[in-house]
Amino acid sequence: MPGIMKIKTKISHLELLKQQTAQQLKEVCTYLNWTEEQYCEHQLAEYEAFLARMFYGWPEKMLNEVRFSPIMSGFWKNEWFQRNRSEFLALAKEDLTSTMSVNSDGKLECYEPNEFTYKQVYDEYIWIHSHRNLINQDYFMADYNRVLKLIRQQNKNN
Repeated sequence: MPGIMKIKTKISHLELLKQQTAQQLKEVCTYLNWTEEQYCEHQLAEYEAFLARMFYGWPEKMLNEVRFSPIMSGFWKNEWFQRNRSEFLALAKEDLTSTMSVNSDGKLECYEPNEFTYKQVYDEYIWIHSHRNLINQDYFMADYNRVLKLIRQQNKNN
């Protein structure tokens, strides 16, 4: 009887990104001891706080054009994903993983994260994604300004 042939299915780049995002969300929630709902609520709260700060004193109509733009929300989620990947997850894994090693005297050393370490990692996560931090990041603000230009162009064309 002939063997079963496996068919490789190629997934799209978008589907792969969705899978990576879902996996990352679960990983971050595990480190923070959060639910997915808490994660999403925090992400939305920082989005709203960032835009409220950027549009302080400007007409609400202008704020809403950006707030409800798929370009802006996509930018925000993508940047959040990138910060998790490049800044938070490596730190959390290193600081919150129990390890054993041999020191220079040949003795076994064990590391167990404690409550203080968990709090430090939590605070670092909050700071990494804080709108107060992002407003002071030149690279982030340069990208944000490019997004605003794209939104203006899109609104002119509609």
